[in-house]
Amino acid sequence: MSTLTASSPRTDAHRTPSQADRTAPTTFVLDTCVLLADPHALTRFDEHDVVLPLVVIEELDRKKTAMDDVGRNARLALRMIEDLRMASGGGLRDALPLPSGGTIRIESNHVDVPLPPYLDRDKADHRILCVALGLGGTLVTKDAALRIKGSQLGVDVEDYRGDTARVEELNTGILDIEVDPQVLDDLHRDGKVQITGELADLSVCDGQLWPNACLVLRAGRSGSGLARVIEVRDDGSATLCRVHGHRPVFGMSPRDVRQTFAIDLL
Repeated sequence: MSTLTASSPRTDAHRTPSQADRTAPTTFVLDTCVLLADPHALTRFDEHDVVLPLVVIEELDRKKTAMDDVGRNARLALRMIEDLRMASGGGLRDALPLPSGGTIRIESNHVDVPLPPYLDRDKADHRILCVALGLGGTLVTKDAALRIKGSQLGVDVEDYRGDTARVEELNTGILDIEVDPQVLDDLHRDGKVQITGELADLSVCDGQLWPNACLVLRAGRSGSGLARVIEVRDDGSATLCRVHGHRPVFGMSPRDVRQTFAIDLL
């Protein structure tokens, strides 16, 4: 068993020995937990072939309503898969070439692959195992128990570490968003404002805000303002409250934007 470390772009110097030594494309079967940790994992396998068991789509669909990082990643992964499906024109039943040189497809077969009687065939993890067994591919999962089961059944298994970000890639927790000037006017006048994708460029957060997200709102030359998300709705719209800069709290005055948001969150 090896550990799969993914980052994009990559060279052999950045790969684990198991990756660098491969001379032909490998079929990687992804577990749901990989996409819940890193939705961009879909595009991080270079020239290799990525296979998503259909049950993975089902599990992402069940997780997408959660208002946390898991839910956010599930929604992002589903949007990326939908974009790929549209690009393929065939529902990803056939392998879609990726810019990296690899391919991606959704696999709905191999559900009848024999499993030992002590493994419940209806369990999602075991259905994913069936696909890996049927294809003879490498199962990639962050679930240690699933890796152990896979190894016992003779499946090649690998951990996934592509979600381990470098320090310079870490999210600062503050989003810089371009908005319509009217959004700033309403925020400064009323102390609150509702925004949608039509009034704000939400591409920096993949189109989805989350509660208590800290925002720097900019309206071109019209000015800027600080805000915090206090409510997110199912349609993607959100309500923001104004964050007042340089307001002393318990005798402390913030020195910069980060400290301003930190004090506001107290």
